[in-house]
Amino acid sequence: MTSELFLKTISNGLFDFLENEDRLSDLSSRKENAWSDALATFFIKGDRLPVASVRCNKSYPGQRTRYDLLVNLTGGISVYAEVKGIWKSYWCDLGNAAKHQGYLFAPLNNRKSDKSAAMDLQKLATIVAAIPGATLAAQLIVGSAKRIHQLGSELDLYESLSGINEPPWSKARRCWQNHAFSDYDYDARLYVCDKPGLVSWWKQHGSKWS
Repeated sequence: MTSELFLKTISNGLFDFLENEDRLSDLSSRKENAWSDALATFFIKGDRLPVASVRCNKSYPGQRTRYDLLVNLTGGISVYAEVKGIWKSYWCDLGNAAKHQGYLFAPLNNRKSDKSAAMDLQKLATIVAAIPGATLAAQLIVGSAKRIHQLGSELDLYESLSGINEPPWSKARRCWQNHAFSDYDYDARLYVCDKPGLVSWWKQHGSKWS
């Protein structure tokens, strides 16, 4: 299965699920483990893909580092996914915009953090690319912010800096109004890449993480 076909097959159903999933719509619950559990339910109960098994919040093979989601399809296709919630207005309202930017960009854009969306890409490139049998790598970012904070432009910058805004990565996106907070919008973006593409992308862009 190609990254384009995987994305085309699940993106609309996935975004429908996210838009109506209470664990994602509750701004006060910023726990990504709960999100992975919810996404596991989506894949297990869905009929869009021939899913053999789903695992979440487990260690990568031979590693202590943990992945957020592993979707095994019939036919030996394995999709490793990292999930990241981005809460710009939460940190901006606390007067700590640097925390938000670090959580999204670090180490790109001269930002610092002990974990970030960009670091999750690094995990995919350095770990998944070396796993025998791994087929696809994916990153799901679900961002929420007040409209005045313009999260979309920062996510666009994240894509540009990391190089996932072009092949070999495939992308789907949906925005919607937060159900609980009418002045907030969600911006969800799903990026998918096959393993050979992941290797070539990292050769081209990996030095940015140094």
